[in-house]
Amino acid sequence: MAGVVGWVDFETADAADQIAERASQPGLIGLRPMIQDLPERDWMLGASIAPAIEAMVKAALRFDALVTPVHLPVLAVFARRNPDLMIAINHGGKPDIAAGAHDAWARETAALAAAANTVCKLSGLVTEAAANPSRAELRPYVDTLLETFGPERLMWGSDWPVLNLNGDYASWRADAESLLRGLSKSEADLVFGGTAAAFYGV
Repeated sequence: MAGVVGWVDFETADAADQIAERASQPGLIGLRPMIQDLPERDWMLGASIAPAIEAMVKAALRFDALVTPVHLPVLAVFARRNPDLMIAINHGGKPDIAAGAHDAWARETAALAAAANTVCKLSGLVTEAAANPSRAELRPYVDTLLETFGPERLMWGSDWPVLNLNGDYASWRADAESLLRGLSKSEADLVFGGTAAAFYGV
């Protein structure tokens, strides 16, 4: 294990102190608020979390954004407001693959990618698809993420064990390798490890 992305309550009065204390311990590389489960779509823009964000920047922690497509425009604003905060979009922004919802998600993803402080995780797609998705069903989403972020800003992830709800590790890894077969070895090395190592500093 090279590092851990943890959690704190960003809205507590001592959030900044908690972040500074935890960041002083070895192994913490980022924080992931559970944005997808929060009732406020624009939670990221609230003044109450500003001290926590400042503490993250000061501690050089990465911000893992667990969002759904409805959050992407808000996340784009958040990224522009906090250019010194490095942000990883979890699970490709969780497109609704089962419903075939691609085009609006792709546009919003591209707008978000315009912020240079963002990278994206190529993960979680299988669990957003219908049962036993084919590579053909996954391809438009993988292609969009690759075209939008490029290998140097895209990192493969397993989403294990949640992945087991609709697949398994070996199958998703094989699907990803097949869908990215057009990459050079150096580009594939970035997606399958190099981008994550550089982003998280491990």
